Amino acid sequence: MEDYQDRLRIATPEGVTVDLVLGGLGSRFAATLVDLTLKFLLIGAVWLVLVLTLSNSLGLAVGSIASFLLYFGYDVAFEVLGGGRTPGKRLAGLRVLRDDGRPVDLLSSCIRNVIRLVDGLPLLYLPAMVSILVTTNNQRLGDLAARTVVVRDPKATKNAEASFAAAAAAAANAGAAPSGPLPQQFGSSGWAMPAGAALPRGADGALDVSAVSPEDLAAIRSFLDRRRELPPGPRGDIARRIAGALQPRVGGATGHLDDEDLIEAVAAAKARER
Repeated sequence: MEDYQDRLRIATPEGVTVDLVLGGLGSRFAATLVDLTLKFLLIGAVWLVLVLTLSNSLGLAVGSIASFLLYFGYDVAFEVLGGGRTPGKRLAGLRVLRDDGRPVDLLSSCIRNVIRLVDGLPLLYLPAMVSILVTTNNQRLGDLAARTVVVRDPKATKNAEASFAAAAAAAANAGAAPSGPLPQQFGSSGWAMPAGAALPRGADGALDVSAVSPEDLAAIRSFLDRRRELPPGPRGDIARRIAGALQPRVGGATGHLDDEDLIEAVAAAKARER
């Protein structure tokens, strides 16, 4: 069966390509309806409390400020604290990501939601709908300004894990002595073995890492720098890929080390060579 879903292909810093399924106009509209309903219920509850407790003039001022903060802050709070998912997006199976695949942060969420005041409800979401239909990555004006995308959450997760798993399997099946470098370095790395830190559990400090090249070490450090940003599935798959490529290049007892412990032990051993 032919797949007509819009996709965004991202090359991760570890050299793995991941396909993300983009959210379409229908699913995003459904998510927006849910979120608007919840927003208006919250705003209505606030106004009811203010009417019952404050004078007309003070209640109007406080209510206006509170309404803006709820309308704007609702999306920002859920996107930043909820992994890019408002309640509406969660129900529709969507999430917001930055266009390089990283989680949405406070700045990008604020930008995309400030512009919602222009391309959203005041103009009945018409600019947003047109922009989603005509842009390559189904982005409304706020997404373009913030460099964010809305993706299908369940399928995106499965595709990411499948892609990383396939890459790990390919590395494992490449042979006992891979000749190529480890996964691509994504940039300068600041990872270093903390002074006085203990070796990873199970490491005896007797590893021969002379065959590990500077390029390999750069890839190792890039993973150690980035691993806390990765979901558990992709993190484990990338660690298996790197550890599988390291095994034939490292002398000494390593069979008892798990993937990340081996990577840390190699990094520590290389640091001691200096």
